[in-house]
Amino acid sequence: MVVPPTVSRTPGRRLLASVLAALVLTSTFAATAAAQRAVPAAGAARPAPVAAASPSPEFESQFVSRINSLRASKGLSQLQVSGQLQGVARNWTERMVAAGQISHNPNLGSEVSGNWTKLGENVGVGYDVDGLMQAFINSPAHYKNLVDPDWNYVGVGVTMAPDGRMYTTHNFMAMPSAAPPPPPPAPKPASPTTTRPPASSTTRPNSSPTTTTAPPAPPPPPQPHPNEARVTAVLDPLRSLEQG
Repeated sequence: MVVPPTVSRTPGRRLLASVLAALVLTSTFAATAAAQRAVPAAGAARPAPVAAASPSPEFESQFVSRINSLRASKGLSQLQVSGQLQGVARNWTERMVAAGQISHNPNLGSEVSGNWTKLGENVGVGYDVDGLMQAFINSPAHYKNLVDPDWNYVGVGVTMAPDGRMYTTHNFMAMPSAAPPPPPPAPKPASPTTTRPPASSTTRPNSSPTTTTAPPAPPPPPQPHPNEARVTAVLDPLRSLEQG
């Protein structure tokens, strides 16, 4: 157990916050962690369950805020709260309260589903959020969990014991982000029968200049027969003679 320096809470009173060596699991060791579950010896009496207080969402939010503030000061990404991790952290915190001591969850790898690649856990007991956070920061192993750039999810559980002590579990998870959407399909080549070449003021090499053929001129109006005037002139005098 790592015991950091005491933290003053009020004048004349010294607060001792205890944290346990940080736990880190990778997906490779998930099956091993599941196989190492504690099995009580035959005939061994199990301790009577102790009713634990309800989780403290306000304190849980304060821990998440302080963790993300620390990461922001180091230029690291902010952690999103995972409902699954939070549920696992709350359940384990209540078990620590019932046992009256802090310990790591041996089944963490089997209790978290999904395609995670790495899990981490910090557990501690103290009297307030600030004291426990300082204890985590003072411990190199716990601090490494707090500022690990691989993490993108966190779940915090906090339960106050009947004696006034604060028990807490912080679960960290690295999970690959969603795959990027596939690129849009390449445009299909246009049909040669529907595509016209772009207009250009220059003539392509080795090509004949474009020529425009004017439409045929309309035929000229029919001309009168060359003898029509003469015939008319002859007939008119004849008609005059007939009338005379």
